[in-house]
Amino acid sequence: MRKMVGVIGAGPAGVASSIMLKRYGIDVLLFERRNVGGLLNNAWRVENIPFLQPSAGEDLCRKLKDHLSRNGVELIREDATAIH
Repeated sequence: MRKMVGVIGAGPAGVASSIMLKRYGIDVLLFERRNVGGLLNNAWRVENIPFLQPSAGEDLCRKLKDHLSRNGVELIREDATAIH
């Protein structure tokens, strides 16, 4: 039986979860109605991640989007309004 998971929201946590699920061989659909990165897009400067140089939120969001692409996670640009 094939497993599939839907992740709602492509903020940092949703992106990380989707990539880890994909690495474990679970098919993932990532739903995001706006921009990858969520509220991180609004950050003028992010400097509380110890292993990254301080960066604008938009720059980090571009990196998140690249990670999704490289890992083959499908991004669905829609509202998730119901779960069946």
